[in-house]
Amino acid sequence: MLLRGKPLHADSRTMLNAGLRWHALAGPLPAAVPAYLHPWVGLESSMMVALHRMLGASPSLQLLGDGPGRLYDDEAALLGSCDGYGQAREVVIAGAGQSLIAARTVYSAPGLLRHPGLATLGERPLGDLLFATGVAEWTRRDYAFIDADMPVHALVRQACGPAATACWGRRTVFLLDRQPLLVTEIFLPALRQVAGPAPHASSAQGIRA
Repeated sequence: MLLRGKPLHADSRTMLNAGLRWHALAGPLPAAVPAYLHPWVGLESSMMVALHRMLGASPSLQLLGDGPGRLYDDEAALLGSCDGYGQAREVVIAGAGQSLIAARTVYSAPGLLRHPGLATLGERPLGDLLFATGVAEWTRRDYAFIDADMPVHALVRQACGPAATACWGRRTVFLLDRQPLLVTEIFLPALRQVAGPAPHASSAQGIRA
């Protein structure tokens, strides 16, 4: 398990092609993406709120790690990090006794590294900050089939154990105080078992360049 305040390392041998696995979310998703995931991939409101609505109870959040370290190459490229270092926060969201979503948030902007809300977030959901005004702004959203060759799959193994399978996920470049942070959300296999009515997309704003 990752420890708060400790660097988060990436395996450089598997980072190089990770960025090529992601596809921009534009229009309908391909048939390869399971139908039950379509509303989750396109969700524009808080993931925690949508899970609460689906479960009829508040999901729990487990903090796996929150500290400085080297970003994955594709993350650094998206954020424009010159030295490849930043802050990474990894969590698992659970409900109905099962791990449902694993999430990784990374950022490198100096203003965000000093942001008091991020520094004291702890086990509160990031959505408390992103949707504080009811609107979350973002500039880019991608989806991918995350298999064992992608470095972010390490988060799936932490959430599900060494026998973890490949999963679908999405990543979004959000703006917080006009500065970018990248949020990757991975939909774990148990989500399919508890998925209820499709979540409603609301309370978000995409900014087009």
